[in-house]
Amino acid sequence: MRDEMPLIVFHDDPGEFAGLVPTFAEEALRGSGFDSITVQWPKTAHPDEKRRVMQFIMTTAARDCRHRTLMAGKRGQAVVSEGSAGFLGAVDGLCWWLGEIVLLCYSPDHLTMVWMPGSDGAFLHIAASRDVLALHVQPAIQEIGFVLDWSVELI
Repeated sequence: MRDEMPLIVFHDDPGEFAGLVPTFAEEALRGSGFDSITVQWPKTAHPDEKRRVMQFIMTTAARDCRHRTLMAGKRGQAVVSEGSAGFLGAVDGLCWWLGEIVLLCYSPDHLTMVWMPGSDGAFLHIAASRDVLALHVQPAIQEIGFVLDWSVELI
């Protein structure tokens, strides 16, 4: 294993995610009642490694999601576009700041999962139902962490 900080997955306090949602995305998340986790990347993680983790989580946990929308706050207005490629492209880029972009993953009939980047590219906030987090997201993080030779700590 490389000599680096592990990938840490924090279980957030109830309602913590909702308190971080930027105003341009509040309407989309109204009444969702999701639980959330926060992923803290290893200090030496490269953008490509972060993208691999997120793509794997998306493939595993959002496989029923046919529609992914990126909402970006620009000069006080929401800019909406088709999302996963734009979100992954923002890793460690100028938009990788809490309050700038939000990825919404929709299954056929409802909002399934929401992602928000944390400050300066060190964190990723993931909100979803408790069962999606426990049965799909966290196992996906463990599996891809193993592939990347990272240790994964659940706190």
